[in-house]
Amino acid sequence: MGIKEQIDDIRLLSEKNVKDIAITRVRLDDSEDRARRSNRVLFGFLDREHETWTESEASVLQFCIKELNTTIEHMEIERAHRLWKYRLNKSHPIVVRLAHFKTKDKVLPCAYKLKGSNYRISEDFSPNTLQARKHLAELGRAQRQSFRLRHDKLIVGSNTYTFLLHPGPNASTPEGTPSPSCAVSLQMRGHLEAAAIILPPTLFYIHLCLSEY
Repeated sequence: MGIKEQIDDIRLLSEKNVKDIAITRVRLDDSEDRARRSNRVLFGFLDREHETWTESEASVLQFCIKELNTTIEHMEIERAHRLWKYRLNKSHPIVVRLAHFKTKDKVLPCAYKLKGSNYRISEDFSPNTLQARKHLAELGRAQRQSFRLRHDKLIVGSNTYTFLLHPGPNASTPEGTPSPSCAVSLQMRGHLEAAAIILPPTLFYIHLCLSEY
């Protein structure tokens, strides 16, 4: 086997490894998101020094009664704790793990009652999914029409965008443009038809060859 053939084999193996790693990362993100499905993240609670999990839980129970006009029993909360360390005059989020699926569905729909207040409720996602939602929200706002986020997908009309944190090794960009920071695939009428490469800061390039995705 000549040197050229050896180089080609190495290149193909490298591309396969990149794809395999990307697939593994996607599966890990999915597993982490599934593990967080019973969590809710509550924002707007002023930090308290040396706050215990019991105190965090008590704050959540009181919050549900006072702000959401709904009652959650003590046994419905598996765990409630702060994110990050205490800082004076800061309001770090409280992560609540709920014991029952029905309790989770009871809390989030009440979030509209918090409009105009300092409080907010969100679902809990892995860091990569949070990054995906951030970029997809930017793309949604650029569409100048109503949109909604569903997990790691952006829905605009009949089109669905999916964030690709780890695009394929052969994803290309126009000549002279910087390397993409991420990629977004586009589904139209249920079929994958295009992929938008997001270039810093907000330039979107439509990549029409999807054989590598």
